Amino acid sequence: MALLSRLFDRRSALIAVKPDTLMRWHRKGFHLLWRWKSKPLGRPKLPANLRELIREMAAETPIWGEARIADEPLLKLGIGVAPRTVGRCLSDGFRPGRTRDPKQRWMSFVRNHAKAIVACDFSVVVTATFRVLYVLVLMEVGTRRIVHQNVTAHPTAECTLRQFREALPGDHAYRFVIHDRDRIYSKDLDRAVEAMGVQVLRTPVRAPKGFSFMKALDSKHLAGAGLDVTDPEPLPKDHPLWKFENVVITPHIAGGSDLVQQRRMELLKENVRRFASGQPLLNVVDKQKGY
Repeated sequence: MALLSRLFDRRSALIAVKPDTLMRWHRKGFHLLWRWKSKPLGRPKLPANLRELIREMAAETPIWGEARIADEPLLKLGIGVAPRTVGRCLSDGFRPGRTRDPKQRWMSFVRNHAKAIVACDFSVVVTATFRVLYVLVLMEVGTRRIVHQNVTAHPTAECTLRQFREALPGDHAYRFVIHDRDRIYSKDLDRAVEAMGVQVLRTPVRAPKGFSFMKALDSKHLAGAGLDVTDPEPLPKDHPLWKFENVVITPHIAGGSDLVQQRRMELLKENVRRFASGQPLLNVVDKQKGY
């Protein structure tokens, strides 16, 4: 700037503006920056008339699931729609034709245990010079009180662990810590956090609305679910999913049936034949991987 000031009279280039004007310019620059960073990727959105058709089918046939609704445009119109896309079209999360359940067992659970739960996440802050900073926030779910916060330009697992140690002293009364599956939350970090006397609960993979799934089950917006794999596995004894009457949880054996023994014998005979003829065996266990 000093070199540039020699080329012209910098005093004549200065403009006096109000603070509100400066803040408005910064907000516009912020919007332009994130519009450029958030360029749309992937497939285009569904046409408005197709989204309206999906909503009409959901309203007229409330017993249909997302997969059943997605099959109708493919069979009758030749338009392929994914079930998850159908779910996004029903963005309000409420299936028409279903009444809300006045029982709020999940909300009761939150009220009873929220003060023992700490949720943490990183948020992104852009400075006036468009420098990106990462803010770690730990919040008590029950009171929405900010337990701890810290700002860094280069977040790491070691730095995050230090913040947990500052936020959770030895006399804390918390039982659970909830965080997502960001790579910053490494396994070593989780083990160190659990050594502080809390249980780490990780959100489902690529499911930012995972806890809304339990709320939908509780309010009967989702009629029921059969879960064979859970995280953590097995579920803790005090996990709210055990209290849901419309949830069936199997101990990771959903593939079992009356034909299991027959299939095992067929596999055994096939492997004996392959072994005798020198062919590679089926379903070979890798001892190093453990499966």
